Amino acid sequence: MTKIKRAFNEIHADPALKHQTFNSVINGSAKRKDHRYFHGYRQLVLAASLIFTFALGYWMYFIPVSAISIDVNPSIEIEINRLDRVIEVYAFNEDGQQIIDNINVKNMNYIDAVNALTDTDVLNSYLQDAVLEVTVSCNNENKLNEIVTNVKTCMNHENVHYGQSTYDCADEAHHNELSCGKYTKYLLLKQYDEDLTTEEVAAMTMKEINDLLVQYGEEPSGMQHGHGHHRG
Repeated sequence: MTKIKRAFNEIHADPALKHQTFNSVINGSAKRKDHRYFHGYRQLVLAASLIFTFALGYWMYFIPVSAISIDVNPSIEIEINRLDRVIEVYAFNEDGQQIIDNINVKNMNYIDAVNALTDTDVLNSYLQDAVLEVTVSCNNENKLNEIVTNVKTCMNHENVHYGQSTYDCADEAHHNELSCGKYTKYLLLKQYDEDLTTEEVAAMTMKEINDLLVQYGEEPSGMQHGHGHHRG
């Protein structure tokens, strides 16, 4: 017998009144439980919605889907999210580090970032006798072509070679401490010199790499696709 029921049995009153009052107490308690349950469920749904919104926002902003590498002697690469914003910047040598130490392009639109990074005295000092290499990496072909077109349109330099690769290749390049631009050239050179190392390529300027490719009969201005497959 519950405490509530025992308490009502001890009350000396009309049985019908006691029964009605007892039922009101029990029903009121059940309603309060239902209200607490609904309130708790609503809080749970709200928390789940907030978590989903945060996860979606994180996925949209902080996950890279493409990259642009800029190589002369300075070797730099920017990673771009689905909103066309720069979320990470890498330098693969001291000259590249000097540039990104003085220019903050994080959260910029990638077009503005490319313009800012290529319009520097450090980089321009190498362009008197060399070619600027710009390599775009993306797994989505339509997006890849869009970025290449936009970069070509905004680029102020005359002597620019453009390359393309998958974003998977860019990720592989980073594991070898190379920009994707240099890594695709490394894979091409590797076909002619099996003993060539990524460390050796990292220490070379793009002019030295391109001169070496010419010695092997390759056209260094050709577009690079995937893991170094070349077309003239």
